[in-house]
Amino acid sequence: MTILKIKKLVCLLCILTLLAFSFLTGNAIEPTKNPEIEVIKADSFAKITGFNLRPILLSSSSTTKIVELPAVTVDVPEIKATTNAKPVQQKDMASAAAAAVQTTDANRNLDTRTLAEERSKLLSDKGDKIVAAARGMTGTRYRYGGSSKNGIDCSGLIMVSIKNALGTSVPHNAASLYKMGSTIGKDKLMAGDLVFFQNTGSRKGITHVGIYIGNNKFIHASTSSGVKEDSLSTEYYAKRYAGARRLHS
Repeated sequence: MTILKIKKLVCLLCILTLLAFSFLTGNAIEPTKNPEIEVIKADSFAKITGFNLRPILLSSSSTTKIVELPAVTVDVPEIKATTNAKPVQQKDMASAAAAAVQTTDANRNLDTRTLAEERSKLLSDKGDKIVAAARGMTGTRYRYGGSSKNGIDCSGLIMVSIKNALGTSVPHNAASLYKMGSTIGKDKLMAGDLVFFQNTGSRKGITHVGIYIGNNKFIHASTSSGVKEDSLSTEYYAKRYAGARRLHS
């Protein structure tokens, strides 16, 4: 065996011994990270020993490459609490207050109208009852101081009609009746109101009374014809008209 072969054998044993030791101890020789250097080392070793270590070195130098992905930065927009509600301005507050006042006024006006309508209906109902009671006496002859179907005068007709319609007692005298209730303008007359006349016949002052029935007419007990209906526009009564009173309000 030549000296060259002996050297090669010794080198091979050394390499095998080194590899075996690394395998048993788990301490592998860290390869050069640059593959080109590993190739140069293998070629130099081959020239000296005649053994080609390129496959071993290259295989041992192959490492698992870890691909580092670029960090992904996610920009999370800042979430701010927002509201569509606009700040209440002084003008808006004033408008709201004005609207509330208008609503209150409207409700008050509605209530007032409702009460007025109810009162008007009540008056109308009472007046209609008085008129109906008076008409029930139509045709009754006139008798001074009378208060029945056997004979009746003007104030007697008022007394009987109100008593029968409303259950209320009133004086049997025209002048006394003129001082009762509330004054009513001629343009505000309603059925059941009392209409008064002055200086009728030979007497002075409030001397005659009747009951307004609507359409500028009234029912009364005349001295000549008894209980009947006449117009306020009749010349005789138009000249002597003294006013009207409402006793059933």
